[in-house]
Amino acid sequence: MHPGDKYRDISFPSLLDLSLPYAEMSFDGSLCVAKADGSGGVLNFSTCAQQLLYEVGDPGAYVTPDVIDFRNVSFHSLSAHKVLCAGAKPSLSSAPDELLRL
Repeated sequence: MHPGDKYRDISFPSLLDLSLPYAEMSFDGSLCVAKADGSGGVLNFSTCAQQLLYEVGDPGAYVTPDVIDFRNVSFHSLSAHKVLCAGAKPSLSSAPDELLRL
């Protein structure tokens, strides 16, 4: 949802018919990737691991201001429509800081 953005504002009822996976974030840094029932596609350990590697490349050197180390991320299927993702930690590397200053 993007309240106030007339081009990207999504009403709450429309979110109930969302066809793409979404993330449910927790205060401790863990998250669940989920998708609506009947939305098609596959959501499991393999699809989550593939997407993580596609997005970040090297899980130990994710070059963004977030400075996250994904090497110890684990995926646990909770259902056919929900996967728990846990284990991401702050990175001790300062490489992103150096690269993003250029």
